[in-house]
Amino acid sequence: MVALAVPFVNLVLLELVLRTLGYGYPTDFFLRTRVDGKPVFIENQQFSKRYFPPGLERTPRPLIFSTIKPADTLRLFLFGESAAMGDPEPSFGFGRILEVLLREAVPGRKVEVINTAVTAINSHVIREIARDCADKQGDYWIVYLGNNEVVGPFGAGTVFGDQTPSRAFIRANLALKSTRLGQLLDALRDRLSGKGGVPATWEGMEMFLKQQVAQDDPRMARVYQQFADNLGDILRLGEQAGAKVLLSSVPSNLKDAAPFASQHRRDLTPGENAT
Repeated sequence: MVALAVPFVNLVLLELVLRTLGYGYPTDFFLRTRVDGKPVFIENQQFSKRYFPPGLERTPRPLIFSTIKPADTLRLFLFGESAAMGDPEPSFGFGRILEVLLREAVPGRKVEVINTAVTAINSHVIREIARDCADKQGDYWIVYLGNNEVVGPFGAGTVFGDQTPSRAFIRANLALKSTRLGQLLDALRDRLSGKGGVPATWEGMEMFLKQQVAQDDPRMARVYQQFADNLGDILRLGEQAGAKVLLSSVPSNLKDAAPFASQHRRDLTPGENAT
């Protein structure tokens, strides 16, 4: 038993040494701090390092709210991607519009719309954000996601890393990188393997033009299932936290915002292609 315990103890000691030296980054979405002597939560600007290669990380919008919700406060958490964030101008996103409308609708109460949306993430990431929000005393959770399941982290057309791995692999990967030792191993792997086709800088949707995924691609079945599983987890987390959860569908505007690319079905005959 002692022989078996020695490697485990060594790993724990290495983890403690790395943390003592200040290596790595925190993985929670919110960080605790104090402002004017009062305890508050702020956003973690390094949160997305677990999901994106170096140089491509996306950051949440600046936010701050009290660790203990005042009695006269209506607190809402908004979950989503760039559309929910309000990209390219979050100051005019629907979270800000909602905040203004609610302040008019419920006078006498302070309204907090805490927008946790981040560009290019998807349900794999939002599930982890929801876990961080579960104990933050939200009255409502507004869930508006589904745009990035294919191109976001672990999707079938992602450029950020492994494509459609199993759910068990994803959970183990994220758990490992929540430790400083895991972050060190991840950094060493990136350095030894090189970029490997990963864009050097952020290029927006252009990054995915070479990663087109057809509707009948066999990997899409796993994408759909993982989205359903993650969404179910998010809804359960909200309900268990005592929040009222509002689930929004994702709209589309094909007339004014057509897809970047289009492919024929694989089973079209030469004659059907010709017509």
